[in-house]
Amino acid sequence: DYGVISQMFSANLPEESYFEVTNEQNAVIYATSNYGIAYDSKKYVANTFYAENVGWTFQMLIPAKYYLADIQRASLVNGIFIGAIILCAICIMTVLLSKLTEEITILRNKMTELSDGDLNVQYVVRENDEIGQMGATFNQMVGRISELMDKVAQEEKQKRAAEMAFLQAQINPHFISNVLNNVVWMAKIQHADN
Repeated sequence: DYGVISQMFSANLPEESYFEVTNEQNAVIYATSNYGIAYDSKKYVANTFYAENVGWTFQMLIPAKYYLADIQRASLVNGIFIGAIILCAICIMTVLLSKLTEEITILRNKMTELSDGDLNVQYVVRENDEIGQMGATFNQMVGRISELMDKVAQEEKQKRAAEMAFLQAQINPHFISNVLNNVVWMAKIQHADN
């Protein structure tokens, strides 16, 4: 009953499909309504099966767009998914880079303040990453520079105090008396009575 075959395949095959049953003499036993369709490998996917027990050959041509629709849909979904992942990665990378460059900019500004002579500048270490370690090292360097500046100022103070003590010692009346006595003796030796 070809009607059963027709109903079975028309219900299960996609539109524009071609189904054909031929016997051993290549006579068409059954074909769908679009009988004699020209096979084009770009438009159709072909499948052939030979049933040895009855000697029939079954041939199906299914439109390639039927298979490609699922592939295209999957490709579109994958493309959107990959695009969303890339967009998320770009957003995360942008946030991380802006945070990183912000911390580097803050550290650079603190260094500029130090180079302008502000020895009270300090970098606030927020995290224990490379930039945080650089900031901690910067703070130690500023502290060491402050200590050295205080030490140099203290040594300069002590030096000035020693010079003042020396000058005061030279002005001491005893020193003046000795100098005047030396002048008198030099004058007597040179017979400079005036």
